[in-house]
Amino acid sequence: MLEAIWESFFQCLRFNKLIHSVEQKKVSGSYFIYIKEENEPIPINQYESLLKDCANQLISIYKVTYHINFVRKENNTIIFRHRFLVPQTKMFCCGNQCVDCIRFNKDYKVDKKS
Repeated sequence: MLEAIWESFFQCLRFNKLIHSVEQKKVSGSYFIYIKEENEPIPINQYESLLKDCANQLISIYKVTYHINFVRKENNTIIFRHRFLVPQTKMFCCGNQCVDCIRFNKDYKVDKKS
């Protein structure tokens, strides 16, 4: 599922005219996004809002959250650390009457042994 999320995210970024090229690198388990600017420099907060806009589109489709952190700017390349977080599902009922309890899941099955 995460591959589809990343692919949709990069597809959204590639359609933007502010970005000359974009690539992703995984370093020590963290994903970094390298954005190459066009000729004129643009404020970093505009790139950050672009990343957030593309990520927010995915939130409406997939059940994920994200974190974006600016790392640095080198020449005409801006680097962000970006994470998509997939929520963990509960595997058992804890008895606290949670709203998202596994018992309310339609796929939940109870094996009762006689």
